[in-house]
Amino acid sequence: MDSRSVALKLRDSDGSSGAYEIYEYMVDVPGRDGGPPVRMTFKEKSYKVRNGLKRGTAVPVVINAKRTRAMFDLADPRVDQDGLFEAQRRERKERDDGRFEALRAGRPPGSDPGKKRT
Repeated sequence: MDSRSVALKLRDSDGSSGAYEIYEYMVDVPGRDGGPPVRMTFKEKSYKVRNGLKRGTAVPVVINAKRTRAMFDLADPRVDQDGLFEAQRRERKERDDGRFEALRAGRPPGSDPGKKRT
């Protein structure tokens, strides 16, 4: 995978404010029926793609059967910026809920409520 910035947008088409970049990404995907890899390019808005994707990194992509179009698999939190934030939010909520309920029940946070004390 490699990328480059191709445009800076100051407003989205719906009139919302905020700047973002459009990047062009280049990926190599396996060829059809075990054939040689196919190099493909596609564009994506910076706010949809997780920061920190490094050149040469394997990334999940969705491709059509003819190997003529590709895009990131935005259902994968390794790529999807919103998915990453949502996964972090869920982890934080589970941790906080567990700590809160443990304290409410009079147990030290991090203790296992299913274990019997000896």
